[in-house]
Amino acid sequence: MSAAVSFARASTSAAPSIKVRLDPELTTPALLDDLLDGGFTVHGETHQIGRDVDWLNNPSDDIEWQIVLHKFLHAPGLVQRWIDTSDRRYLDLCKTQILSWIDTVPPGFIAADVTGRRIRSWIYVITLLEGLEPTFVAQVRRSIAEQVEWLRSNLHPSRNHRTLELFAIFLAGVSLEHTEWIDFGLQALTLNALADFLPDGVHVELSSHYHCIALRNFIEALEISDDNRISVPSRLRDIVAKASHFGRVLHKPDGNIPQLSDADSGDYRALLGHGAKAELMEIFPTAGYAFLRDQAAVDGDRMGGYLAFDFGDIGAGNHGHMDCLSIEFASNGRSLIVDPGRYSYNETTLPNLRAAFRSTHAHNLVTVDGREQTRYYQGPKRMKIGGPAPAAKLVAAQKQKGFRYIHAQAQSAEYPVLLERRIIAHDAGWWLVHDNMVCNETHDYALTFQLGPEAQNELIWQDAVTLISPNLMMLFRASHDFEATTEQGWIAPSYGQKHAAPRIISKQHASSGWYATLLCPFDHVPPAFAFAAGSDFVQVDGVCIDLERGVQC
Repeated sequence: MSAAVSFARASTSAAPSIKVRLDPELTTPALLDDLLDGGFTVHGETHQIGRDVDWLNNPSDDIEWQIVLHKFLHAPGLVQRWIDTSDRRYLDLCKTQILSWIDTVPPGFIAADVTGRRIRSWIYVITLLEGLEPTFVAQVRRSIAEQVEWLRSNLHPSRNHRTLELFAIFLAGVSLEHTEWIDFGLQALTLNALADFLPDGVHVELSSHYHCIALRNFIEALEISDDNRISVPSRLRDIVAKASHFGRVLHKPDGNIPQLSDADSGDYRALLGHGAKAELMEIFPTAGYAFLRDQAAVDGDRMGGYLAFDFGDIGAGNHGHMDCLSIEFASNGRSLIVDPGRYSYNETTLPNLRAAFRSTHAHNLVTVDGREQTRYYQGPKRMKIGGPAPAAKLVAAQKQKGFRYIHAQAQSAEYPVLLERRIIAHDAGWWLVHDNMVCNETHDYALTFQLGPEAQNELIWQDAVTLISPNLMMLFRASHDFEATTEQGWIAPSYGQKHAAPRIISKQHASSGWYATLLCPFDHVPPAFAFAAGSDFVQVDGVCIDLERGVQC
């Protein structure tokens, strides 16, 4: 893109138009009232910070706690609370904290992306105070200007941190009517989008959470540009359109995103707006994601069936999990087989829960000899990914009358086993997950399925191969003798919070072999089924399924 292209705001006498967006978790009345009493809660962890905050010291063992404090995501909420209640204490606390931070904290404390988020929060504060508190607003504007100039010299080189930093510069340019910052911010955001989104519209970090977080900055930049009559390159709009489509397809029927790689749950549909209706099967081949739905889900029914299939790389940066060939499955308004999420970036706990949530064993796939599918080892300060991701590829994808079929494979550098996974979504209401292990040597295989927290203490084994959990019947078959057992697992719907949920493990010792897992979601009554004696054929509600071959009879 030519540097000569101008993004200057069209001449107008109107004040800049900026929509204030309050953080839903850090601006609740309960949290703001607790702040008045000196307490601050982040990720379920509360510390007393008082009115005279010690900005340079962290009361938590987790750096993320201090990072959130320095982002000031709560500050616009304090001002809005004052506006809503006329209680001056909220505004006074906001002013005290911001002025104390300005007097105490050196430029760039913690990280550049934290500076970017703080700039955004403070711009929302002065936007809410338009025409009010002129002395305080002038002080904040001066500090914002200083932080923007520091930020321009200390930008992250790429990916989501750079995105939010560039958005902060652009937003500050609009708010403070600084044409150079507007031009720089939009031009750099366009280049950032070209670098950070793959051709199929998926963010290069391959995290469902960070895809939506990064995309939010681009969407808001376009909205602000339109509201303030700022011209934007068409290629940026094109990228945002593709990325928004992936974001919409990503969402499960209940409105939440699957927690792929480092991710919290969440609903971003209001941000993404309306687009083309989801299809029965959509594949994003560059990123390595496929999404299958039944007709009810396509029609927008939250009770419909949905399956997300990850056959891609580990992703750029440090947010990837060892989860190639893993799935998420939802039906009847509930997530039934789930990705565990990220839980924490803190690695000081024993055991290391950051590593545990990231591991191959924690995901819904086949492990080999208990090994990670990508080398993962303890570095001087933290665990590191030290090997290549499995060589994965999409083998086949078909839409046939009555069913959808997808087949992918992965070859890890950590063991000599080729893993293949075939998935069938059938109009009769059943879903088949068929795993094939190809090797000349014997290995210990373990097929894992992490269920949701609703299944905790609610499992019924009808026999050694049939499991009933809330809204889901699972039938297990394998090429060799196997043992299906239950162990304690955990899922983390949001950072720092984890819930107990059962994990199903099916083990066999073999060279080449296969697993077949039939997923039969139900509302109130499990479907009727019967195995043919001495075979791997099963009748489910009158439909015959060949579990060994993974096809309907």
